[in-house]
Amino acid sequence: MWNPDPVQLLALALYAHDGRRRDVAFQPGRLNIVTGESKTGKSALLTITEFCLGRNAYLIPAGPITDHVSWYGSLWQLTADPEGPRAFVGRPAPPKGQASIQRAMLEFGGANLELFDFDQLTENADTASLRRQLGRRIGIAENVIESRGPGMNQSPFEAHLGHAAWLCLQDQDEIASRHLLFHRQGEAQVAEHLKDTIPYFLGAVPADAAAKKAALRDAIRAQRRAEAALTAAQQEASSVDTTLRGLLAEAHAAGLTDENELTERAQIIGALHEATRDLSPGSWTAPASLGAGPGPAVDEDPGGGAGPRSPVTANLSVRGADGTERQDRRRTLLRRRVALRDELEAVMDSRALLLDRADAERDFTGAVAVHAGRLTSLDLLPPPAEPQSTGPDNPNDYSIEDAPDDDGDAEDGTGGTGAGEHGEDEHPNPEDACPVCGSALAEPDASAAELTARLAELRQELTSLDAAPESRRRALTTLEAEADRLRGELAALEGAVEALDAADETARSQRDTSAARNYTRGRIVALLGVLETGTGGSLDRLRRNLTSANQRVALLQAELDPDADREQLHSRLNVVGRTMTDMAEKLGLEHVEAGVRLDLANLTVVTDTSDGPLPLQRIGSAANWIGYHLATHLALHKYFVENDRPVPRLLMVDQPTQAFYPSEVAKNAGAVADADREAVLAMFTVMHDLVVELAPQMQIIVSDHANLEEEWFQDAVEHYWRDGTRLVPADWIEESGES
Repeated sequence: MWNPDPVQLLALALYAHDGRRRDVAFQPGRLNIVTGESKTGKSALLTITEFCLGRNAYLIPAGPITDHVSWYGSLWQLTADPEGPRAFVGRPAPPKGQASIQRAMLEFGGANLELFDFDQLTENADTASLRRQLGRRIGIAENVIESRGPGMNQSPFEAHLGHAAWLCLQDQDEIASRHLLFHRQGEAQVAEHLKDTIPYFLGAVPADAAAKKAALRDAIRAQRRAEAALTAAQQEASSVDTTLRGLLAEAHAAGLTDENELTERAQIIGALHEATRDLSPGSWTAPASLGAGPGPAVDEDPGGGAGPRSPVTANLSVRGADGTERQDRRRTLLRRRVALRDELEAVMDSRALLLDRADAERDFTGAVAVHAGRLTSLDLLPPPAEPQSTGPDNPNDYSIEDAPDDDGDAEDGTGGTGAGEHGEDEHPNPEDACPVCGSALAEPDASAAELTARLAELRQELTSLDAAPESRRRALTTLEAEADRLRGELAALEGAVEALDAADETARSQRDTSAARNYTRGRIVALLGVLETGTGGSLDRLRRNLTSANQRVALLQAELDPDADREQLHSRLNVVGRTMTDMAEKLGLEHVEAGVRLDLANLTVVTDTSDGPLPLQRIGSAANWIGYHLATHLALHKYFVENDRPVPRLLMVDQPTQAFYPSEVAKNAGAVADADREAVLAMFTVMHDLVVELAPQMQIIVSDHANLEEEWFQDAVEHYWRDGTRLVPADWIEESGES
């Protein structure tokens, strides 16, 4: 397996306006700790490093750094071998008031390459070329990343060093966040780019995926061209069949063949060749429309008579001087033309009728829908009650005579009024009575049940009308196809009639009875040559081309199977998740019992519990948030190193112990409570153990207030910024103040 260069940071440099240089050196392949007081510039190291990796935005904290620094430099080791090649990256500070800059300096060299002096600094690159060239050195090959997010409309892009840097940096606001897991995740589009590029950096996207995707796009374009060419050829072939039938009708009318009912292309062509077999090239009179001049006639009139000839004489058949058979055939051709026109007119009338009916149905549908909407309110009424039996089989039933009246008394003469006094007509059915005067209605209003039934009928009619457009569309399609066919045949027949008229005119002008026949035969020969040249074997060839293009697309799609890519990604995330779980256990984090994993879709950490997945946002305590950030990034970088992935072998972390230093006094003193000290010690122990395990392939740089007494911790301290020592030397600030 090819091993990419494991880029690690050897030094950062700040250049004053007067040319003085401040160096901050680091050791590759180990844990580097920068400890010190607040406001000494520790956090700026991460921002300067990102700026030197090609970020355009100038986000160096305003203050002594931006006031006194004119250039920033960085020295990178490009291999695990200390004697291997190096790279120097320099970035000029933008002019005052400018928030970004793209200019840069990039130089490659051997093991003797060191930080440049101020007078050696020169702008020789921009940030795009810087990211591209340095990215190639760590193994970021040419690639094309397409968004995986649903509904994303962003254009494909190339993963570069800037995307890899997001996986190498954790500033103090991010490492203690329960909402943001990766560097700059909260910025516009950065989250989506993280989701799209992390699979590439994990190796879930094949190395040749970019080339295959480009080949697939080319293959799809070729497939579409082949489909379009075949469709055009098939349409042309359809028109060819119509033209051939027209030629056959013309040859039959001219008396050149007795065949008139053939339908197969091969048979028609055979008959036409038979009709012209005695015509040799150059011995016929070409029609003016074909661009040829008149040629000698094939059949000389044996009579050799002179003088004008009548149309009847010009239409003489080869079978007799009377021309009767030819005239009959011509009349048949004309009748066929009239019949086709009638058929076409009938088809168009049917189409117009169908469209008129569609318009009427739309009006009717609208009316029915309005009535149905008005009746829909009946759905609020209860359904009509079912009638109850009153026979002796139902002891709970009672007759109307036993029912209590309005006063609660039985109708036994002691209260209420019976029906017998006024007769049955005194109490008509309420549904048949006028709601104002109570009199019986000659035409009672419809009951709720009847209206509900009518609503059901209207809805059924609407359902039927909704189903009608599909069948109507099919009928319209059929009629339009038939109309196209008739137009084609009609055009062919009209062309045949016009050709026969032209042949007659030629015969009259040449006073040659055989000229009309030769004209027709010559026209058939010419058109046959054009048709056979344009279509002969082309359909088979185009079909083969399309089959080949389809196979090519299918093969590339199989090689770029998204399901297989998802399986590859899930497999790698599972490996990272197991390492995350191990790291979380060593850090003593909560909710780690059932496992920890990276949720790439939401860019967060998820712990699995008996109650379901628990995302980082729902896990309490800043100590847990910081711990899970560390576990995630350490696990990712362990995977990157062990699988030779193209990511810098660098992890920079700013203030990981902030949750355990409640006051500035504690920060400056580096002292915490015993329990918190154990948690801080666990953090640095996990980081130290990882770089030892992966040495010399991994470098971790931590800026923090902590200053533990353990020997290995003190051995990892590269810079101790207390008692006036800071990133920007005090004499730069003092001399500037004096001036």
